[in-house]
Amino acid sequence: MSNTNDRPLGKFAEFFDKYFTSKADWSAQDIKSNARVYLLTNFVSCLLVSLVLGIATRWMLYIFTPRGGFFNDNWWETFLKTRLIALVIVWLISLFAFGPLEMSAKRFYLLNEQGQKPTFSEMKFGFQNGKYWNTILVMGVKNLVCALGYFLLIVPGLYFRYTYFMVPYLLAEQPGISVTDAMTLSRDMMKGNRW
Repeated sequence: MSNTNDRPLGKFAEFFDKYFTSKADWSAQDIKSNARVYLLTNFVSCLLVSLVLGIATRWMLYIFTPRGGFFNDNWWETFLKTRLIALVIVWLISLFAFGPLEMSAKRFYLLNEQGQKPTFSEMKFGFQNGKYWNTILVMGVKNLVCALGYFLLIVPGLYFRYTYFMVPYLLAEQPGISVTDAMTLSRDMMKGNRW
């Protein structure tokens, strides 16, 4: 990966560059066995972090699942009264809570992979002073770009999702990284690795 702007890569980006961009000797079996070792050494905390992140971010699917009576005569009026309000509330919660929560979970996973045995209390990392507003900004821009891609068509949304997939990991390792640096570095890391 070329570091044209002399941005500091960080350990995660260097690891990714070494093993995925330069096509070093690695196999899926090696990655799975290493992941299994790190998971089993800190199993309870990993399970708790995954459950909290999964439950917190997936409850939105429940809110937007159509239920009986949606296609009645006043369906648009019902949508505007209930779904639009829910959409705004969920968008605000996702902006101010889910971005920092996702970043904290990615930090937990990175520390666990480095053998540091983080605890569940690492989940508050993204909400701490000095990191919170930058996390909201970076994750908000990333999610906005992905959402705009989904609104255009599904394919651009999927493309942007995988292009900026590494943003939470980069933010977890470097909480002060700017939006442009995080997006550019993620795009560079994912070149040739989207599939």
